[in-house]
Parts: sequence; C-alpha cells; structure tokens
Amino acid sequence: MATKISERCTTVTFLSRASLNIFLVCAGDSDLTISSSDGVLFKLHRKHLEVHSDVFADAENATLPANGADEVVVLSETSSVLDVLFQYMYRQPQPNLQLVEFSVFAGVAEAAEKYMVYSALPAVLIRMRRYLGSYPLQVLDYAARHNYKDLANKAVRSTVGLTLAEAGKNLSPDTFLKWVRIFYQNYFFFGLHITEKLPGNFL
Repeated sequence: MATKISERCTTVTFLSRASLNIFLVCAGDSDLTISSSDGVLFKLHRKHLEVHSDVFADAENATLPANGADEVVVLSETSSVLDVLFQYMYRQPQPNLQLVEFSVFAGVAEAAEKYMVYSALPAVLIRMRRYLGSYPLQVLDYAARHNYKDLANKAVRSTVGLTLAEAGKNLSPDTFLKWVRIFYQNYFFFGLHITEKLPGNFL
C-alpha cells in the first residue's frame, strides 16, 4: 500500500538567544522534495545536500531533476529531526541545540551519523557531553555504537548503580551485554562501589 504523503509545506521557526532564525523548508526554487516519516514535505536544494552529506552525494543519481518535481524521497526520520538536520546543510546560522529537547536531539545525532553530515557532528558531540549526567545510558549507547571512545568511557561511569531494566530499555543489545559483563557485574557482585575502582575503559 502506498504511503500517503502530506501536502503540508511549512516554515519552521527556531529561537536562539541572539536572534530569531527562520529556516524555510519550502524553497520556491527547490529541485528536491524530501518527506519525513510523519509526512511533512521539505522543498530543498540538492546541491546543498550533496555538498554537506556524503550519503546524499553518493546518491546524487538516485533522483534527477529530469524525473520531475513530483518525485519525493521518503526518509525514516521525523520532521522534528529533519528540521534541525537540514539547517546544517545551508549557509545560515546553525540551530541552538540547547533549545532542542533530548528526544529530538538524539534523533538528530543519529541522523547526522547516518547521513554523514560532518558539519553537525562537532556541535552534537559537545551537546552529548552536557548530557552525561542526565542521560548517561543514552550517551553511552550513542558513543559505543559510533566508536567515540573518550565519550563512552566517561558516560559509563555515570551509569554505575542503574538497574538492568533501565539499561535494557536504553542500550542497544551489544552495548547492553558489554555493560552487564564489565560494569554491572563488578558493581553488584564484587562490591566495587567506588567508581575509580571500576574496570578502566568501556571501549
């Protein structure tokens, strides 16, 4: 069954401390239409996506202007995530990630890795470090899956004392098994209550 794509085309507003940034997702001269998983259409310029994303650059021939303006590329990310991600592909003030709620931010972080949007990654990593205290499991999972060793080794120490249920809910299977083997068992079965005595590194 074909997916029904919304005809909604919006202007998304982002507030920053310094100014009001308007990001137009309905560019009049766009040559590429992308739909989010929740059916919001983004009218974009393929040249910007190809320059700022290795994945879109490699897929430059997947859709062509000659195919017509009605062709739509459907992505698995929500509109809230894409609203932020696409800003990193245009020459404009970048979004203030401090104003993005964590669930959306986590999606942006994953999308930046997935589509290789290198312009977004430095800001993502800085923000991830700020979440070490409040979302240690989610930060650990992100860092472990994408091989950010320093971030993972810092995050894992903030997970000491968390339950198996919490870890199982927030960690991917491979990260969860490693966390149980290296940290959970040491903490609960061997009485290593002082984090400095825990095994050295997670990665």
